[in-house]
Amino acid sequence: MKNYPHLLRLVSLVKRSFPKHRRFNVFDSLREPHDEVRLHSRFIAALIDPDHHKLAPDALHALLRILEIPLPGQAAFSLSNARVRTEEKSIDILVTNDKQQALIIENKIHANDQDKQLRRYYQAMLGERYTDIYVVYLTLDGHEASEASLDGLSTELGPRLQNISYDYHIRTWLSEVERIAVREPYLRESVNQYAAVIDRLTGNDLPEEYMDELVAILLTNDHMKSARDIRTAYTQALVALQERVWIGLLEDFQANFPDMMAYLTDDSLSQDAVERKGIIQKFYQPSAHKRNYYGIYFGTPGYEHIAVGIEIENGLYTGAYCPPQYAEEYSRASAAIAKSGLTGHQNQSWPLWRECALWDDFLDPEERLLEILTNDASRRDAIKQCAHDVYATWQALQPVPSATVKQLGNDRKL
Repeated sequence: MKNYPHLLRLVSLVKRSFPKHRRFNVFDSLREPHDEVRLHSRFIAALIDPDHHKLAPDALHALLRILEIPLPGQAAFSLSNARVRTEEKSIDILVTNDKQQALIIENKIHANDQDKQLRRYYQAMLGERYTDIYVVYLTLDGHEASEASLDGLSTELGPRLQNISYDYHIRTWLSEVERIAVREPYLRESVNQYAAVIDRLTGNDLPEEYMDELVAILLTNDHMKSARDIRTAYTQALVALQERVWIGLLEDFQANFPDMMAYLTDDSLSQDAVERKGIIQKFYQPSAHKRNYYGIYFGTPGYEHIAVGIEIENGLYTGAYCPPQYAEEYSRASAAIAKSGLTGHQNQSWPLWRECALWDDFLDPEERLLEILTNDASRRDAIKQCAHDVYATWQALQPVPSATVKQLGNDRKL
């Protein structure tokens, strides 16, 4: 046991010698770093869109080269009259040209695959008479799209389907774009700042000097053996921290919102300690991107199919869920939420979903989230705000919403 505290103390001392503040980054000021559509898809599309800047064709050419498009033996993907759009036909990034060629880029940072999603996009472009179609599935680590999303597309497309990562492909491409933009300082600095966001998302933002010192520490004495054990224990510590959050949320609901707690649904995260821990452990398994959603949900008086709650994907979000087939209830809930003054996002299954105080990535938490989770007072404050968000949504759907809905729903600062 002597080696463990010694190793951790050395790491702590080294870490203190490096400044904690980051360089100013405009992307941090404007968008959440995991905002797939409004940050990543739009910025990547802007870099390759000739309508945005004169170096876009070079940036697009570099991206196609890194993606190995065209593939050997196939006609080149033409850059002539290239057209770049986001969210057209619900496709995150779509590149087309006059030769009826199309490049579909599906961008997944935290969101899970939808049923037949990539298949639908491919069929939509076939319907537009595109004959040479490439599909690229972009994630942080380059994992494969689910078969539910592909619906047999991998066999049909073969090498025209690619799984790529922010960690390698996009980061490599950004370095190339920086080189292309060497004489365009505004563009070069924008790309450099965006690359810093990618480094942080993929866990590659630690200073090189800091990493060199850590490597030197690990290579002395028996520290490598200790570090291996600590790596295993780290995942179990994340499980324990997440479990504390769910327990804290249930306690807050019970103490402060007993009227809502009376409608707790059976499909909520189990209150049995063993079963609950098992579900959370699966969240941290290598195939976590294929995991099922789970959370704490409440039935809503006056609605048969709508549940209000808090759910985890990579981070936590709150809102009201309605299966897509119940369009009438979805519309009624959406109108009630709008009338209450609550604001947030919508998709086909959620009339309202909102980022909450614990929205950050639980799979690979940054320092900010770890500081919240490991500090009892900070964790309680964050849990309280999340619970208030859920209750605000639940009250918004009641026949006579409380006057406190807007106040509770907007009290979300850390």
